[in-house]
Amino acid sequence: MAALECDVLVIFGNDDPWCKPAFAKKMLETLDQRHPDRVHRYVELSDVGHCPNHEAPRAVAQLLRRWTDASSASSSKATTATTTTTTTTTTKSSSSRNGVNENNIRRTVELVEGGKQVFSEPYGDILVQERSSQDIPVSLIDKFSTVFLA
Repeated sequence: MAALECDVLVIFGNDDPWCKPAFAKKMLETLDQRHPDRVHRYVELSDVGHCPNHEAPRAVAQLLRRWTDASSASSSKATTATTTTTTTTTTKSSSSRNGVNENNIRRTVELVEGGKQVFSEPYGDILVQERSSQDIPVSLIDKFSTVFLA
């Protein structure tokens, strides 16, 4: 994570037995400390485990679409060309063109309508909510298990 210098969207299933939301909290805190000028956001999916893209494909698709559309929206407002490289969770781009700042758009774009949204997925209804790192609950065991993440 030390070398990661791009905006990051973290999507976790809250029932993941291996990568618990406490790990997302630690990741966000680490990214915010090392790269405070970049955008780092977290979305949690209820009743979803280790593979959100398989267990909640509609929800994940909408999140990724809104995240990448934020980049496209800023590009359409700018008159100069942009080069954007996108993966499922990270996007690296230039920060400002003609007064349009992609970071500001990514900070404010509504990834989840009203902060909480329910999606009907093949396996049932999924509650999707965006959380700040301060709002991610962490048990004592989770605190201990995330101490060694850098």
